[in-house]
Amino acid sequence: MTIGLIEDDKALNFSITLLLKKNGYNVFSFYSAEEVMENIKTNYIDIFIVDLNLPGVNGLTLVNDLKSYFHQSKFFIISADTEINKIENAFALGCEDYIKKPFEIKELLLRVEKSTDKHQFIYDINHEFSYDQSKKILYKQEEEISLTSIESKLLEHLLKNKGIPLSIEYLSGYVWGKEITANTVSSLIRRFHLKIGSKIISNRNGMGYLLEYNI
Repeated sequence: MTIGLIEDDKALNFSITLLLKKNGYNVFSFYSAEEVMENIKTNYIDIFIVDLNLPGVNGLTLVNDLKSYFHQSKFFIISADTEINKIENAFALGCEDYIKKPFEIKELLLRVEKSTDKHQFIYDINHEFSYDQSKKILYKQEEEISLTSIESKLLEHLLKNKGIPLSIEYLSGYVWGKEITANTVSSLIRRFHLKIGSKIISNRNGMGYLLEYNI
């Protein structure tokens, strides 16, 4: 489980990062909106924790920008601002929670853990296949199919962008972390289909790749 933390208070940022890492989370921490937008696009983030009052930008503006890249991620707002309209705006934007400062860091951890119930990370693809994100295992009915790191990344992005074709440019950044060719993607998918014995990923010409659900 990967968390992106955007908090400009260095002491608070450090304390939150330390506690989350101690509890098994992978954490990318940032101090500004500019920093996160420059560095985050090559990593998939499951949960964002965003300070509302960042230098030079409203945290909700940043959330809105991040949502254009991370369609399935969850967003937590942390803020000393207790105005009800700010809280309403956060929930209207689809944020998971709004935590008022000051708060016990353990409380933040508990809220994150509550939102990441393990059952939310078992994906049913169709009558035959399901995927356990926490274990990185694809199940073909009762059979376990181990995936390589790159296969897991590809499958997770397809699962989290249900019904949305992912372009070569998207896959280059989020899955490979470098520029790749269309042949590289098609070769990986061909090997993946041979491994699992079924074609569950399709190519929409000119648009990209997507997962076929309920086939």
